[in-house]
Amino acid sequence: GRTVMVGLLCVTLLLSLGIAWFITRSIAPSLRLIVRRMQDIAKGELRHEVKIDQKDEIGVLAETFREMQNGLRAKVDAAVAIATGDLGQRVAINGRDDQLGNAINQMTVALQTSKAQSDRQDWVKTGKNELNRIIVGQGDLKALATEVLVFFAGYLDAQIGSLYVLSDEGV
Repeated sequence: GRTVMVGLLCVTLLLSLGIAWFITRSIAPSLRLIVRRMQDIAKGELRHEVKIDQKDEIGVLAETFREMQNGLRAKVDAAVAIATGDLGQRVAINGRDDQLGNAINQMTVALQTSKAQSDRQDWVKTGKNELNRIIVGQGDLKALATEVLVFFAGYLDAQIGSLYVLSDEGV
C-alpha cells in the first residue's frame, strides 16, 4: 500500500511538473514578445509588430496590443501632419477618456485659431504698407484718389467702388 501511494504521488508530481513546464513554454515566449514591444512603445518606437495569432487569452492580449499600437500610430501620423502645417487633421477618439486624442484635437483647434488671427494681422499689415506706399508717392489729389480707390477695390475684392472728395467747390 504505502509504496503504491508514494509511487502514485511521484507520478502525479512528475506529470504536474511536465504540464506546468509545457504551459510555461507555450505562454512565456509570447508574453516576452509583448513585453518587449511594450518596452519599445515606452521608448517611442512603434515600428515593431506583435505577430501572435493564438485563440486564447494571449491572443486576446496580442490583439488588444495591436489595436493600441495602431491607435498610437494614427495619432503620430496626425501629429506629424499637423507639425508640417496640415491643420485639417483630426484624430479618432478612442473612448471618452482618450486624453491623447482629445489633446491633439484641442491643439489643432488652437493652432487653427492662432493661424487665422495671424493671417488676418498679416493681411492688415500688408494692406497698410501698400496703402502707405501709394500715399507717400503721390502729390496730385485726383491721381491719389484714383490709386487709393483702385487699391481698395483690388485688396478688398470689391466689384465697384467710389470715393468722394470734398473740396472748396463741393463734393
